[in-house]
Amino acid sequence: MIFGPDVLLPLMWRTVKDPSGAAQEILSWQLSRAILWQVLVLVCALSALTIGMFGGDALALPMGENVLRLSPIGYAFVLGAGLVMMVFAIHYTGASLGGRGNFADALAAVVWIECVALCFRVLQVPLQLINGDLLAIVSIAGVIVLIWAFINFIDQVHEFHSLGKSVATLVLAVVGIILGTSIIIALIGVGTGLTPPMEA
Repeated sequence: MIFGPDVLLPLMWRTVKDPSGAAQEILSWQLSRAILWQVLVLVCALSALTIGMFGGDALALPMGENVLRLSPIGYAFVLGAGLVMMVFAIHYTGASLGGRGNFADALAAVVWIECVALCFRVLQVPLQLINGDLLAIVSIAGVIVLIWAFINFIDQVHEFHSLGKSVATLVLAVVGIILGTSIIIALIGVGTGLTPPMEA
């Protein structure tokens, strides 16, 4: 199958209005892990390029009271690491809740949702110059749409037939990623002596 704009663009719109149907179609492709990993890398690169050219402060990562400035390459790395963690978290968390999805399906779901997210980022570029209020509305709407679509994709991946279990999978996955990342940051801070000074 050749995945051109005539296939991908209608599917992205279907992801917005019928996420379950879109998920069924994408999962039916049975793409190999090798292809999916390559697409993930490409999406991260394109996202970093878009943010780097038009995002401005989007390359600033809050770190407590400080702000870590990321280069586009650093942003791509952070985004890629987050997506990889999400794939593993969705796969294993869903399995622990009785899901029957395989790893490749979880990878396909995360990659596709990120592809749609990239389209939202590109859509926001002209809005930055046109209307700030409209940009905020589109940004919030985009987040809501992506979360709803991802919940439906999780349901199809694990064959839950229950959006409640899908929501639980997503929540537990996010909590696990946050806790795991916090531990890693804490260990890095301790290992490099970057712990905050004690107040007298």
